[in-house]
Amino acid sequence: MVQGRGSAANSAVCYCLGITPVDPVESDLVFERFLNERRKGWPDIDLDLPSGDRREAVIQEIYRRYGKHGAAMTANVISYRGRSAAREIGKALNFPPSIIDRFSHLFASGDFPHTLELESQIEQAGLPKNHPRMPAFIRLYHAIYGLPRHLGQHSGG
Repeated sequence: MVQGRGSAANSAVCYCLGITPVDPVESDLVFERFLNERRKGWPDIDLDLPSGDRREAVIQEIYRRYGKHGAAMTANVISYRGRSAAREIGKALNFPPSIIDRFSHLFASGDFPHTLELESQIEQAGLPKNHPRMPAFIRLYHAIYGLPRHLGQHSGG
């Protein structure tokens, strides 16, 4: 057993699987924190593993038990969104840092404006509509938005 945490610790699922020794029915815990109709997605169960050698031993036990095709580390994929796309394209097109800063502040982290909105935002950043690099900026923005920027290992493993 490991330390249960978060809403999953209240779950009968975790108790029945032996993840936590706490019987939620006996302890009168609120199950709805783990699974309720207002959640948009399915719940997940997080486990806190020890650090260092003990953590590695747990990982190796999982690989031993389930095999290399039955267990894996979790990736963390960071994608280009409004601000990061605008900043990277501005650098690639050699815009001055002051304009790049204005671009990046115009875009919310998750926004994906349509071309007309994008042209308006570019004008607000201080570039005229007829700037020679504006068509390239718009084309590249739409091309890289949502593409992976970098890949890492999820902090949970």
